[in-house]
Amino acid sequence: MRRKDREITDFEQITAVIEKGEICRIAMNDEYPYIVPLNYGYQLENGTVTLYFHSACEGRKIELLRKNPKIGFEIDLAHELTYDASKGSCSMLYESVMGHGTVEFLEGNEKLNGLKCILKHYGRGDDFTFVPTLLDRTLVFKIECVDLTGKKH
Repeated sequence: MRRKDREITDFEQITAVIEKGEICRIAMNDEYPYIVPLNYGYQLENGTVTLYFHSACEGRKIELLRKNPKIGFEIDLAHELTYDASKGSCSMLYESVMGHGTVEFLEGNEKLNGLKCILKHYGRGDDFTFVPTLLDRTLVFKIECVDLTGKKH
C-alpha cells in the first residue's frame, strides 16, 4: 500500500467497515474484468471473515464464477468531499476494505444460514420466513476471505 499512513491494520477496525458497509463489489475474470455490486452478509469466526451473497441461479456472473471461482472484492463507505481553502485543494474522505477469496456455492442449511446472515446485516433478525419455492430459485454463495486490507482517510 502506497499510503501506509492511511492503512487500517487493526482487524476490529477492518471488520467495523464490513459491518457498516451496504454494498460489496466483487470482481471476476473474463476477457475484461467484470465487477458487480451486491448485497451481502458476513460472519466472523476464529479470526476469519466469511461473506455471503445471494443471486439468481443463472446469468453472466454465475457463469463466470463457475468457470473461475477466484474473486476480488471491495466495500467502501463514509464518502465526504473536503476542501482546504488555505492550500486550494480538496480530497475525499472514505473507509474501504478489499480482499480476495474463492466462491463456494451453498446448499441446505448452509444456504439458509447465508440468507439469514444477509438479512441480519440489513437489520432483519430470525423473524423472516423463507418461502421454499423462492429458496429453490435463489443461489447463495460464500467467500472465506483469504486476505483483507483496509484504508481510511
